[in-house]
Amino acid sequence: MTTLITGITGFAGGHLAEFLIARGHAPVCGCSRKGSWPTDLEHLMGQVDLYPCDLTNFQQTTELFEQLKPTRIYHLAAMAQPAECLAHPDLAVRNNVDATRHILDAAMQTSSHPQVLYVSTSHIYGFSPPDELPMSESTALRTGNDPYSQSKLKADILCQDYAAKRGLHVVIARPFHHVGPRRSAGYAISSWAEEIAHIERGDIAPEVKVGNLDSRRDYTDVRDIVRGYYTALEHGGRGDIFNLGSGTSRSMQTILTQLLSLSTITVQVKRDPERFRDNDPKELVADASRLQQCSGWHPKIPFEQTLQDTLDYFRDRLSRTS
Repeated sequence: MTTLITGITGFAGGHLAEFLIARGHAPVCGCSRKGSWPTDLEHLMGQVDLYPCDLTNFQQTTELFEQLKPTRIYHLAAMAQPAECLAHPDLAVRNNVDATRHILDAAMQTSSHPQVLYVSTSHIYGFSPPDELPMSESTALRTGNDPYSQSKLKADILCQDYAAKRGLHVVIARPFHHVGPRRSAGYAISSWAEEIAHIERGDIAPEVKVGNLDSRRDYTDVRDIVRGYYTALEHGGRGDIFNLGSGTSRSMQTILTQLLSLSTITVQVKRDPERFRDNDPKELVADASRLQQCSGWHPKIPFEQTLQDTLDYFRDRLSRTS
């Protein structure tokens, strides 16, 4: 009963591995292009077997599957930074669409007949008007000209096709925004948390630069999200689609205020015009009732705890590198 996590060295992948190990699932295996652990996840060495694999290479993918014969596959690997996808749209297609097709084809050929969870994204819903909130799995899909959303939608539809037409047991998860310890500083909350940690050490001036704080977002702790991935695969039928989110939207202003209240010193907020985006949607919020109704899943970790843990992560990381 081997479980394989693609993208295991990423933000959510490491948390999913920890969750599965805590539940007694073994063996848990993972793959990444380099096949090496980042510093934050070195504690998984000895608990998880990590294999190098370029998922855009079909031969490498099939050889890995033939070797491991997984019964559960969590496909998290992706080119996940929208800005990077915008700069390199061809790479977004290779990493998000072609790699997913290789995973699905390799799963079809594998004698262990694995079940697959594909991690899609709420970005494929685009900018839904207020009368369509919260966003359910039947909400219209609007990717616009965003290469990240477009590539993830193509992979999402590909998974639906393999389930409907080829009989592969694929379940699709569409997570909304998630955050927590080990989230890279390229995202708003973790970026603020890292800046605050530096400010507390006296590394930089006591100010945080921000963009639009009026927008509202649905944030869930990453540890609840990965529990949702597990729950979706355990309870979902072939071709099922599940949103994952808290169902509550918070303004970025409220989130920043909460985060600043956790700091040991006073921090000034400075608005930076370069951080404003003209196409920023006013509000995004999930309707995750489908998964809740079939499994009882719901977020358990208070958002205040998520913020505290995120800030403490950066404090600890800085203390270890000083």
